[in-house]
Formats: sequence, structure tokens, C-alpha cells
Amino acid sequence: MSTQAIQDEWSPLAHIQALGGEDGKAPPTAPMYLPLSDQRRLRAYNILNALSTNTRRGYLSNSATSRMGIGPDGRPYTKRPESDEYREYGDAALVVDAMRDLVLGEEQTIEVGKDGPLKDWIDNWARSERFTQKLLEGEKKSCGLGDGVYVLGISERAKRPKLRVEDPGFYFPDHMAHVEGWDDDDFPPVVHLLYEYENEDKHVIVNRATWRMVQLDGTETAPWGNPREWTCMYSETEWRRDKLNSKSTVYSDEMGRNGVVVVAPQDLKIDFIPVVHVPNSTGEWGMSVLTLLSQILDDIQSVDSDLAIASQSANPLLVMDGGGSPTLTGMPGESLAMPAGGKAAYIAASLNSQIVYLDTLMKRLAQNSRLGEVLLGRVSPANVPSGYAMALGFHPARQLMRNARTLRDEKFPLIVKFALRMAQAWDWAPAGETPNIDVTLGASLPSDLTAAVAIVKDLLPVHAISTQTAVDILVAAGIPIKEAKDEVKAIFAEDIEAAVRMVDATGNIQAAAERLGIAPATLGTTATDAATTAVPPEQ
Repeated sequence: MSTQAIQDEWSPLAHIQALGGEDGKAPPTAPMYLPLSDQRRLRAYNILNALSTNTRRGYLSNSATSRMGIGPDGRPYTKRPESDEYREYGDAALVVDAMRDLVLGEEQTIEVGKDGPLKDWIDNWARSERFTQKLLEGEKKSCGLGDGVYVLGISERAKRPKLRVEDPGFYFPDHMAHVEGWDDDDFPPVVHLLYEYENEDKHVIVNRATWRMVQLDGTETAPWGNPREWTCMYSETEWRRDKLNSKSTVYSDEMGRNGVVVVAPQDLKIDFIPVVHVPNSTGEWGMSVLTLLSQILDDIQSVDSDLAIASQSANPLLVMDGGGSPTLTGMPGESLAMPAGGKAAYIAASLNSQIVYLDTLMKRLAQNSRLGEVLLGRVSPANVPSGYAMALGFHPARQLMRNARTLRDEKFPLIVKFALRMAQAWDWAPAGETPNIDVTLGASLPSDLTAAVAIVKDLLPVHAISTQTAVDILVAAGIPIKEAKDEVKAIFAEDIEAAVRMVDATGNIQAAAERLGIAPATLGTTATDAATTAVPPEQ
């Protein structure tokens, strides 16, 4: 019976039988209380995790069974399971780490729009909650699995919101939930976080935490100054898996009988759900950096496996230019006396061809991942002919980084904003309007400092670029300029002083104006006018 292929974020993994779903029948690797679409998503996460942890062999079609082979004598024999001979050397993990480092850059900085007690609280919270370390943890999941999930919870002991990174396989947003008055399509009104564990009695327990938006009877003013018409209720319940209702799903109000209330419904005093989903691509669910590379990675690991087997058992072929019938096997220490003028050499044609094929696959991996051979450690930056050539070579990676950071530019500041408002709601942070919050990600691509300086040196004096752009180029090249805007002001102030000295010495207002990049009339007629008239460019 023919079936129609499913087209979704995980379709490129369809060559792996464990993904399932093509015929509506799912392999028993995901809880049956999940809808088929969620079962497929969780199986995809498991496969992607296996790729990046060198456990892909567990999803081979005959990973646990012996196979029949035909020996050199033509007789059948029993071969070991395929998984025993499968080699995985960390290529997938290398791609995930390279993508994560490309996205996050060398440093991650929270920038707050204005100084004051709220900025001080944010700085202290980020340090106490190890915000940058948790971004590293979360991005490992966003890049490797396609989705990252950050959860903020109330800690009355610590007197601050606690930040956790959760496995996206636990995350179940209910976009179809009906909540009277809720019309925000960007955020679901109900979110569940569900996982299983085995208790001391050997029963499998299903734990579900739920955040639900509830409309208030009236409007009240929030500590951050905005009117608040909604509140978020949090609850947590557990059921034994063998007590679940047969038709219930993770989205049902009650999943089973005799549920144990772990946390009674609690008002969090906020008008948002403190769960932030960071996908690796646009769409309801993100796409892992490994998804489109999964077939290449499988082929690389198959070649590695063949090479490992061949290098252990295959004897190289001896080619002779002379007489005789040697019986050498190519083992260390063997020698052969050739007649005068004769030559002999070992060749290993099959091994060489496989090595060439492996090199081709590795180049394809670098190309299709858009990370390039330098970021994957296959080419030293020192071997690149020039900084311009390096910049051109990094163009695909730069575009990849720009697209990925565009998604994070909204999500990362949202985590900090939610934490501040939760703390204000619980009187752990000063009340006040939420300041502008950004999370700045540092440089991540290797650069040629000499080339950057040359660009600035050539273009800035002829006003082909602004001073701000020149400073940005130098920052990207690695010069330790902490605040680009402050540096521009400092440079401009130095130019004014130089211009004043120039007017004093020569009376040449034209030259001073050219140095500042402004009209001569702007400087007035004297050195004093030059110092008082010129103003820094708008930032």
C-alpha cells in the first residue's frame, strides 16, 4: 500500500526508520498519550541527539541482530551486528558546537538602556543565575535539536526568579486551547512541561507542570507601570502512567485517575507565561543544524566504518616489475629481493579511494552546513592568502550567523525582561518602567586585523565611511574597544583639538573643516569658534 510522505521540519530524517509516521504507525519510542505529531517530534529529537552524541548506531535497522555473510570460501557465516562495526567520530557534535559558537560569539553582554537600581538588579540577577552559561546550554539544544526552552520559576528562598534550561521534548505549548478573551496568536494561552520518572515503587510517574493565562475581573496597574488585565496561574500534577485515561493526551485537563497535586494553582502575579521558546529557524518548531546534514553524516560514518574494517583485514596489493611469484602479505619487516632493474611497490586501491571519497564528503559537509572548512577545523586561517579572501570565504557563515541572531535578538532579551517583571511582581526588585534591554553577542568569526586597519586607513580620510563605521570595523577585527559610541566621541574630540591647533598655526579653516568632515562655515572664523561651534555627529 502506497503512503504519502510527510513534509515537516523533520522530513530530512525520513531515511532513518525510527522516525516513523509515514504510514501512521509509530515505533514504540514515544509515549502513546502524545498526539502523532508530538510523537514524531520527540523521535526526531532522539535521533538528532543520537547523531551528536555518537550513538546513532542504536537507530540502525539491524543494530541488535546478527547478520549472515558469505566468506571467501563461499560458505555462509554469522557476522556481528552492524552496530558493533559502526564508527562515529564526533563530526555531528563538531558541527553543533561550531554553530553554537558562531551564534553566541566570544561574549554575551546584557545592555540596559539607562543606569539605576533596575540595571543593578539585572546585573546581579544575571551573575547569580549564570545567565551566559545557561545561554551556552540552551544554544546547544537550539542548534543541535532545533529548539531550546528557557523556564523562569519563583524561588522564595533565593528571592529571585530561577532560570532553567529544559529539554524541548518536555515542552508542549497548547495553541488550540480555548481561553475566553485571549487573542494573542504569537503566544499560546496554555503551556505544559511534561516528563516521566520511575518512583521507588517502580511505577512510572507522569509529571505535568501547567501555566495558564486567566483574565482578571478588572484592570490593575503592574509594578512595571502598564495596566494588567491577565494573570498567569501555575500548577503541577502527577499521575501513574498505568492510571492514565486511554483517550487523554498531554493537552487534556485531566490526564488520568487519582492525580496527585504537587503544586496547587498559584497566581504568579504576571501577565505572561514565563517560558521562552528559542527555535533555530522560523516556524512553529525550529530546524536543527544537523537535519539537512543527516544523510551526509550517515555516509561519513559508513565510510569511517568501512575504513576501520578494511584497515584491519585488507592486505595491500604488491605490484612487481620483474619475475617471480612472491608470497608476501605486507606485514612489517617483510622484504623482497628483486632482480636487477626490477621494481616493486604496495598499493591499497580500495583504501585510497575510500579516503578520497571521505574527503569529498567532509568538504560537502562544510559547504552544506555553511560553516566552511576553517570553522570546522579543516583549514588553518594561516593558510588563507589574505584577509579579503578570508572575509569572502566566511560570507555563507556570516549570513548563517545573521539569520540565527535575528531570531535570538527578540528571544534573549525577553528572558531578562520576564525575570525583571517577575521580581517586581514579588517585590524582589524595585518598581519602575521596564528599561530597554538588549543582549549583545560578540564577534565569532576569525578576522585579519591588518586588513581591517588598512580598510579604515584608506576609507576614513576620504569620508567613504563614517567614524562610527570605522570603529565598528575595528571592533569586529578584535581591537578591544569596549564602547564604540564613546570611542567615536573621543576620536571626534581629538579631531576638534587638532583642528583648533591647525587654525591657530595656519589660519586655514578649510583644512580644519576637511579634517572634521564638515562644511568650513561651520567652524566660524577663529580657533575659538572652531572649538565651540563643532559638535559631534549624531549617534
